[in-house]
Amino acid sequence: RTEFGKMTMRLKRANLVWMALGVLVWQVVVSLFGFMVPVRVPSSSVSGALSKCLHNGKPVKFAGTTDGHVSGSCWCSDYDDYCMCTPSLAVDMITVVRLSKEQRQQFQNDDDDDRDDELGVVIVKRLHQPFGSAIPGGFVEIGETVEQAAARELREETGLDCSQASPTLLGVYSRVDRDPRRPTATVAFICDLTASSQTISPHAGDDAKATVIVPISRLLDDKTYIADHTRILTEFVAYWNAPH
Repeated sequence: RTEFGKMTMRLKRANLVWMALGVLVWQVVVSLFGFMVPVRVPSSSVSGALSKCLHNGKPVKFAGTTDGHVSGSCWCSDYDDYCMCTPSLAVDMITVVRLSKEQRQQFQNDDDDDRDDELGVVIVKRLHQPFGSAIPGGFVEIGETVEQAAARELREETGLDCSQASPTLLGVYSRVDRDPRRPTATVAFICDLTASSQTISPHAGDDAKATVIVPISRLLDDKTYIADHTRILTEFVAYWNAPH
């Protein structure tokens, strides 16, 4: 009986050692490769961490998701049980440039008068879904300010540099259904490159399939803008045409 007890204790100790080694290996794997595996939180049941994500005392419900998972940006503290999910933070850069004669002629017809538009806005045609026209922009990355993210997205999608133009804040757009892909809020800036004496010719890159410079007077003719970009550009046109 004594030998049996000793054997049982040895087995228990061996199991504890293997469990400790397993936990250690798992921690190493997660630390090395965890960033490569997206963590998806089921929205079908509000349990575990998400049960602590409350609004007015009730569990948060995430609208607009079609795959049964929470979208947006979810964060849980390492120091307490506080967890929350917020809209993903995005930026858009409305870039105003001077149109060359050739660029203006793309939008002219026989009914146009002699007052040719001299200023236009850089618009991109999206390479990926949702397809359509868009203001150059994207999501803010960790370690960036919104201003830095807007300048980076403009550079990646159009090749244009706004670092010397001191972008102006147009507004923050956070309507809950503004983007069908996920809950988002975007910070829209205006980059005024009209002081440049050189012809500005953007070129498509990253998420952009093509770029076009649209005269400000024709900006709202396009009916294919994604998300709420029509609203953003409508407010931009009103701002731009208002006396300053």
